[in-house]
Amino acid sequence: MIKNKNEFYDFLEKWKSYDSFYLFGYSSRLKAILPSLEKEIKIIGILDNDVSKQGAVFRNIKVISPDILRKEKGKVIVFSYSYHEISQQLQSFGLIEDVDFCGIIEYMGAINALYERIYIDRVQIAVTMECNLKCKDCVWQISKCNNSSHFDLNAIKEDIISFFNIVHRIGVLDLLGGEPFLWPYLRELIRFVIENYSNRLDDIFVTTNGTIIPDDSLLAILSKHRINILISDYSTKIPYQKRISELIDTLRKYDIPHTHNKIDDWADFKLNEELNLSPEELIEHYRRCNFCRSISNGKFYTCQVLWAAVHNGTIEDNPNDYVKYSELDKESWKDKFKLIAFNLKMGEALSLCKKCRGIDSNYVIKIDAAIQDVSHNEPL
Repeated sequence: MIKNKNEFYDFLEKWKSYDSFYLFGYSSRLKAILPSLEKEIKIIGILDNDVSKQGAVFRNIKVISPDILRKEKGKVIVFSYSYHEISQQLQSFGLIEDVDFCGIIEYMGAINALYERIYIDRVQIAVTMECNLKCKDCVWQISKCNNSSHFDLNAIKEDIISFFNIVHRIGVLDLLGGEPFLWPYLRELIRFVIENYSNRLDDIFVTTNGTIIPDDSLLAILSKHRINILISDYSTKIPYQKRISELIDTLRKYDIPHTHNKIDDWADFKLNEELNLSPEELIEHYRRCNFCRSISNGKFYTCQVLWAAVHNGTIEDNPNDYVKYSELDKESWKDKFKLIAFNLKMGEALSLCKKCRGIDSNYVIKIDAAIQDVSHNEPL
């Protein structure tokens, strides 16, 4: 992974000359970004460890086993959020990180820098903290939160306007909650984004727990603009399989793209136990953790767990934990590089890292997903 400015430019110098790649991780994220990416590079194939995905064909590109790299070496761009695990697999094949393979965040960040542009592959925006599930171990701590509420539509629009003022392009804009289908302004926000930024955005996702079937007017908007619905299915823990099936049937009826993810476990972030890591171990822990980027109140975060912890009052606001992109000068490459460097985690660890076990790290602990807080539980 790129650790400083010198390594960034060394990486750019090497990778700008490559033109043919394998893409690792057949996912909704890859499907969203690939149509624009294939205009710039040649894609040899899509790699995935999941045997059930191998053999699939997307845009005339076949999904194949990564084992091909044992005999046919090639450059690889990793799309999967399990980057650390895949990195170890690729190194076992004899590939070298940042020479033979890298993450999509690093690749697109560096290549766009050739033109002094900022590319962010995925950004999340929380539109509400309201949720009809009361998960005991919710990362947002919604069941214990006094700040559960809808966020202001105009404030979110201002965040998006300011972000696109400094950023050239976004791969995926992910709208989530809470439960976003409870937010009354979703159709208006989607219209706003499509009307103003559709040419600078590959896809829009809406992440839902699958408990709510949108009304016909919202379904029409989702269908018209091909909004991708990501369904987090917790029905192995909560008895709502019938509702999930009804939602999927409805999305198919309206020809709305969707991805159905059965989720049985979560990472337990803890947030209240010191990991007792050395400064070097803490930075490595931060860089390995692959949580999603997010924007809120003119601030760009590399960790939405941290954003939620600040919002909920679990930790204090710390200016070193984000970049205030709304105050950056879009004409200044120095200002733009601040955002690029922060996105690529070139700096110090975040204030929460010393207490957070993270995702895709050496310290992650898995727990059962969506166990309900019975003292707050409500019928679906």
